[in-house]
Amino acid sequence: MAPRDADNSRNIADIDPDLSGELNTDAAAYGRLIAVAASISSEADSTLRSAVDSARTAGLSWEQIGSVLDVSRQAAQQRFGRAAPTPDGQVWRMTPVNAFDEISRLNEAGRFGWHSVAFGTLYHDLVCSDEQWEHRRVSVLAPRNRLEAEGWQKIGTMWFPWAYYARPTGVAAINSDEPPAF
Repeated sequence: MAPRDADNSRNIADIDPDLSGELNTDAAAYGRLIAVAASISSEADSTLRSAVDSARTAGLSWEQIGSVLDVSRQAAQQRFGRAAPTPDGQVWRMTPVNAFDEISRLNEAGRFGWHSVAFGTLYHDLVCSDEQWEHRRVSVLAPRNRLEAEGWQKIGTMWFPWAYYARPTGVAAINSDEPPAF
């Protein structure tokens, strides 16, 4: 077994301990393998996007980011230069925010229907809906099953030491076509 295959096997075993053994006996297990790999890819892409956004917020140039990624400045900017698109194409980047003001600012924006769908160092990407939203930040070590049972939706990937959640309140949003200035 090649070293890379051994690393992949260990990663899969960490995520789904039964899967490795089932691959030898059950062809359908390869469907689960694809699902695990797709999940890993999605999380890695989200983490990379967040890292690039944080680097830009910290002042790194597109040339520096491209160099780290071993791509051109233009390729880095084309791939990561905008907030993640939404179905209606409208994304508002709330920045700068910090641990002291982000939840109050998010909840104020939530009154107007704006809710976080992604975040990174010093920012949250928001999209708008027709109802008000509330936001929470919790420790990644806190049990999250109760939150999800109460309708809280996880935002992006966890960003140690925090996990972020949002949920609609069922109350109509205050009508506004543009993000309010907070």
